[in-house]
Amino acid sequence: MNTYLLIWNPSKWDWYYLSEAIVKVNTEGFFIDYWSCGRTRKIKRGDRFYLMKLGYKIKNKGLIASGIILSEPYELLHWNEEQAKQGKTALRVDILLKLYQIFLLLKMTS
Repeated sequence: MNTYLLIWNPSKWDWYYLSEAIVKVNTEGFFIDYWSCGRTRKIKRGDRFYLMKLGYKIKNKGLIASGIILSEPYELLHWNEEQAKQGKTALRVDILLKLYQIFLLLKMTS
């Protein structure tokens, strides 16, 4: 099992359903989503990941969550709307965030 670092830069992508993710993690104990994995195709189901919040002039940067990879990488339309309009794709993986693996999720909204 390998461990990967996934990133979130709020100035490049608005996690508009973050509040829903927080509620689900706190009420159901987990949240399933998909996330961009850059260019790597080596990620396997069962690998671990850490999610890092970063960016210029972004508050509360650093590791914010961890979890388990639920799928091998697959292509979807790019997460950036402009690139998606051009038909570009990005590799994604399905992820599982669990309650005990959330570090600063509640502070991410501030």
